[in-house]
Amino acid sequence: MPALSSLALSLGLNAVTERTSVVAIMELDENDKALSSSLGDGLLRFQYFPESISDSKSVNWAPKEIPGGSLPLYQWISSGERSISFTSVFTTDVDFSTMANGADLAVNIRDTLKSGGELSRNQDIRTAVMWLRRFMLPRYGTEQVVGTPLTRAPRKLRLIMPGTGIGWAGGAGNATHTTQDSIVAIMTSCEVEWVQFFPSGFPRIATVQLSFAQMAQYLAAVQFPAPDDNFDKKVYTDTGSETFQYTLKPQ
Repeated sequence: MPALSSLALSLGLNAVTERTSVVAIMELDENDKALSSSLGDGLLRFQYFPESISDSKSVNWAPKEIPGGSLPLYQWISSGERSISFTSVFTTDVDFSTMANGADLAVNIRDTLKSGGELSRNQDIRTAVMWLRRFMLPRYGTEQVVGTPLTRAPRKLRLIMPGTGIGWAGGAGNATHTTQDSIVAIMTSCEVEWVQFFPSGFPRIATVQLSFAQMAQYLAAVQFPAPDDNFDKKVYTDTGSETFQYTLKPQ
């Protein structure tokens, strides 16, 4: 059975390592609460830490032309969208499709992987892609609005990247839903490339290009991230003596 690193190298992703990443997406329900049910904890932990992360922030200034002026004057309108994107890699060394036929070998392999703590490193790539694509789709309820079933927007999520400071990089201030290493966001793009398959057609390697936009709407309110005194203190005077305690499931 080839190592996961060899599969990653076959893609030319030299920076992808075998360690299990704690980067995760937490699904939020219609009330912006962390989703938890008998079916699962509403959390997808990525197999690998992204090789690179693109973090783009725009700002909207309106130029005001002044007759005879060598430069226009600028009026600040708003801060623009913050977009975060990265490519996630999913791999598996096991063709779990044989389990549908009750194959003892596949069951034994799955049990062995689970007992060795390796099951999370051999994901059913199909279900991982299905889970991600759910954030691109609306939901239709049974409630009626003027004779039409209620349509709900795709759910928000919390993008969690411990250690990156990705939350504060967009400004924290009094936005209580923004932490040092996580933001509330919506998924704006989910592009899948099926890279390699088993002879059965079961996916062996897939890459998913994901894009997110940070949200200000949270818990039926609008909280704009911005610098404040505490934020500036962290930027200019923090000596690093404070240990940031990260909770994977914020209350």
